[in-house]
Formats: sequence, structure tokens, C-alpha cells
Amino acid sequence: MTDLQAPLTRLYPLPARQVPLEGLYLGQNLRAAGDPDRPFVYSNYVISLDGRIAVPLPERDEMGVPQQTSNPRDWRLFQ
Repeated sequence: MTDLQAPLTRLYPLPARQVPLEGLYLGQNLRAAGDPDRPFVYSNYVISLDGRIAVPLPERDEMGVPQQTSNPRDWRLFQ
């Protein structure tokens, strides 16, 4: 089992339990939170203690999220 297939531990609501990552967001019924006049916007971001979200990536000439702050499972869950 790859890391992206490993289950997540859902902490809330109690009781905590293991849940599959695939399709997890579909159980939230996010479509009901918006309508054509007031769309619901879903975002995902992390802010570090120093208030920065992105840092320069030395291997590329662009900004990005530090690997210590985000991971492939977080990105997969967001998608």
C-alpha cells in the first residue's frame, strides 16, 4: 500500500476512526453549502509560525510550499 492509499485517522467527530483517503471529500456534501448566487469556495493552505505560506525554491526559479509544511497526501486530499 502506497502512502497515498493509506487510510487517514479522522479525529472529529468522535469516535476517532480510520477512513480511506480516496473520495473522502465527497462525504462532506459541499455542493449544499453554496448556490449559483453565492458559490461555496473550498481552499487549502497552511501558514507557518512566521506567517509565510510560500518560500523560494532553490532548485526552481519560483515560490512554493516547503516540504516540511505540506505533503503528497495533503495535496491528494485537496484534489
